[in-house]
Amino acid sequence: MKITRSNLSNFLKNIHKNNCQAVLLCGQDKGQIAMITQNITKKMAGDVVNYAYSEVNNTSLASILNSGNLFAGHEIVQIHNVSSAINKDAKLVLKSENRNFAIFIADDLPKSSSIRNFFEQEQNLAFIACYYEEEYNIKTIINNKFKQAGKELTNDALNFMVANLKGDRYNIENEITKILSFDAEIISLELAKELIASTVYASSDEM
Repeated sequence: MKITRSNLSNFLKNIHKNNCQAVLLCGQDKGQIAMITQNITKKMAGDVVNYAYSEVNNTSLASILNSGNLFAGHEIVQIHNVSSAINKDAKLVLKSENRNFAIFIADDLPKSSSIRNFFEQEQNLAFIACYYEEEYNIKTIINNKFKQAGKELTNDALNFMVANLKGDRYNIENEITKILSFDAEIISLELAKELIASTVYASSDEM
């Protein structure tokens, strides 16, 4: 199944309750991939083991997804550097009910990618694209964070933050958290300029 931005939060909140067996994460935003991976690992509450996709052949995939100490519970298997292709035998393994939960992590995958299409189509699997936030989404993130913290910011400060917080979701949230930790009930434009690190300012050279 394909997980969109609108249902990502609910999916992650309930991932330990549904029948999802594995997740495929891909995209430019490594910070968001790391945040989702941490969230899933915390929810599933298992020991983490790491593999490169090149290490996992048809036989070992079945073994990896069903290994572990019987008394220690399941494992969270993180498989990195995933390529765009998946073969028939690997598909059969992932369609089965396995002991361990798997997180497949890839760079950008084209829509024609066989592994991407497979994870999108199967109901016991999930595909999540992680790309840099658009301005509308950044504005929503900022407003929600300030509302949760019971703080306010001026329109000028909001517009400045939206214009300058770009790219990696993890860095964006870190900058917002830093601003919220400042001892002020209302964040002005001047404070926003002072508090936001220059390293996250948008520049044509970096984007």
